[in-house]
Formats: sequence, structure tokens, C-alpha cells
Amino acid sequence: MSIIGLPDGCLTKILTFSANPQAAIACKDFQEQMPFVWKEVVEAYISDPSVRRFIPISPEETCSKKVQETYKNIKNLAKTSILPQPSDLAVKGAAQKLNSFIIFFNKVQEQIPEEHRPRFKEEDHLQRNSHIRAWMQEHPELLDKISELRFAKELAFDSVPDEITMLKNLQILDLSNTDIEFIPDGFEFPSLLEFHLKNTRVRTLPEDFNPPRLVALFLDDSPIENLPEGFHPAELKMCSLNGTKIQSLGLSVPQLRQLNLNNTPFTHFPEDFNAPELRILNLSDTPSFRTFPENFNPLKLWNLNLSNSGFVELPSHCTLPDLSVADFSYTRFASFPEHVRLQKIRTLLLAKSNIQNLPLNLPCVEALDIRFTPIQIKPTDLKAPRLAQFGFKDRVFQVRPSNA
Repeated sequence: MSIIGLPDGCLTKILTFSANPQAAIACKDFQEQMPFVWKEVVEAYISDPSVRRFIPISPEETCSKKVQETYKNIKNLAKTSILPQPSDLAVKGAAQKLNSFIIFFNKVQEQIPEEHRPRFKEEDHLQRNSHIRAWMQEHPELLDKISELRFAKELAFDSVPDEITMLKNLQILDLSNTDIEFIPDGFEFPSLLEFHLKNTRVRTLPEDFNPPRLVALFLDDSPIENLPEGFHPAELKMCSLNGTKIQSLGLSVPQLRQLNLNNTPFTHFPEDFNAPELRILNLSDTPSFRTFPENFNPLKLWNLNLSNSGFVELPSHCTLPDLSVADFSYTRFASFPEHVRLQKIRTLLLAKSNIQNLPLNLPCVEALDIRFTPIQIKPTDLKAPRLAQFGFKDRVFQVRPSNA
């Protein structure tokens, strides 16, 4: 079968239905540039979860049969359709998508003992990929031994194959710095501990995304807009969302130790937000964030960064007894509630805030910055025997700690 018969400039109308130009099934021009892979383009397109509902495959049908049927439909559509010629970028994107499965399997093979790795004869792409999938189905005992997959900086990896869900004992999955745009449904990894998805094109996670043992989640600099409603990670300790599009959180995170929301449009926590184990909270560069809910009082919090946020005030009952590092610089924060003693504070940064009052008894403070604030105190006014660095007016002074 040849695709040469398609008229110049033809693209299947199905692409319009899916709004997925990366799944380009093109024309004579495409055949000339990539003469041996067009069948796999069709197969990859059919298996794409975002369009599968348009081309259902019943249990008695084979993907090969559906490829031929789809090809015939495309050819018929081509007779009446004059659509834009695929750009070089679209063709390149389709080629990258075809490579994703091979990249995935090569990563899998790296963790399989050499004596158990499959050997395939020279054959076309479609046959080889079919044989790989069959081999994976036949050797679950080898796949069960794979605990880590890292695709970081694999720029050609732009789609996650469904077969990744066959790795039931996967503990670390790193998809950072790739061109992937979505995560397939059925993302169930009962043993997954770490999931890295930094700097990708992914906007949403599957609704069923909820790995039960997940400990660390990294979504930094991906355009994620929200987390699934059903995402309730009981064991989550580290959650990094810097540079995402997330505006609010509805998480129940009883074990959470660190939460990063730097450089996001984040606005608020829900009133019932509860993170009793929280130690580190970074809300810097969140201009829409104003304050915490009334019940916010993480007793173990020791590092709080609110610099360059819209932060205004602490809740009246928030005590922060373990606070050691605090950055309120470049905020409209005006005063500490009287019950906040800051007895364990080591670093306190208040530059260009609206702070007017400051506890004078700071027995552990080593660095204090009150530049460009209304506060008018000198180091000698403070009971701060460990003070070594003091920012005052427009300068930073080095101070010799006393022997007390």
C-alpha cells in the first residue's frame, strides 16, 4: 500500500476534530520526507488517548486492520479536501512522536539484564513496535523489576506511551525538560514515590492521578492549572509547584513537609487547609496572595518565604513557635501579632515592607534586614547577642556578635 496517491496539500479532517496537529497524517509531501514511517504515524494517531474516542477499536479488531481502514478513509477525504500543507515543524513533531515509544523502550531496556533483553530482526517500524509490545506483554516479571525511569532532557520524547503503566513497581519517574503535552489516563503506579514533571507542556493531570505512596511531586515551570480533585496524597512530603498556573489548593496533606509556590498566580488556601507537619513554605513572587486562613498555624514551620508577594497580615492566632528563617521583604506586611515572639528566629528579612514594630528580644537572630522600612532601631537596641549581619536604612552592616 502506498500513500503516494494522496493529492498535494492534503491533511485528514480527523486532525481538525482532535485539534492535534502533532499527530499529522499528511500527503505526498510527507511521504517523500518520511517514506518508511507513515503506517506508524497512523497507528500512533489511533492509539493517542486524546483521539481514541473518534476511532474506536473493538476487541475483535486488530490495530493493523484499523490502520488500513483509516488510510482508506483518509484517501477518500483527500479527494474532496484541500487543506494546508504541513509545516516543517509539524512534520518534525510527528517524527518526534514516532520516536517516543522507542525512546521509552530503550530506557526500559537499560534496566533489564543484558541476557534477558530482546533481539529483533531488521524490519519496518510498525512490525518492530508490535514485537516490542508483544515482548512486554510476555515478560511482566522483568518489567516488575524496573523501579526508576528518567527521561529528563530527552527533547525528542513528546508523548507518554500507554505501556508505561505496565511498570507496576516504578518508584521514580522523571519526565522533566521534555516536550510532552499530556499524561495518559490510567496513570496508576501503586509504588510510585517521586514524580518529576518540570518544564514540560502539560496543562492538566489525569483525573485519576493519585499514586497512593507518592512522597515527592515536582511540577515546576509546567503550565499546570490545577491538581485533580481526587488527588489526596496521604504520604506526600514534598510538593514543588514553582512557575505553574495554580491559583489555589484543595489538598489534604497530613504529611506535607515542604510546599513551593514561587512565581505563581496563587491566591489562597482553602479554609480547611491543614498541614500539621509543614516545615518549609515558599510563596515568594505571588502578587495575588494576601493572607492565610484563620486556622493556619503550622507549629513546625521553620522556613517561611513571602517576599514580593501580596501578603498583608498573619492570622491573629498564628504563633509560629519554631520559625527560624522568615522573609517578608517587598510586601505590605505591617506588624507581627503580639503573641509572635520569634524566639527561635535566625534570619529575618523585612526590607521594603510596611513593618512598623519588631520584638526587641531576638536571642537567636543572626541576620536582620530592616532597610527601607519605618523601623528606627539600632543594633544596641536589640537583645540579639548572635547578630552578625544588620541591614539598616540603605546599607548592610557586619556586626560582631557579643560573647553573651
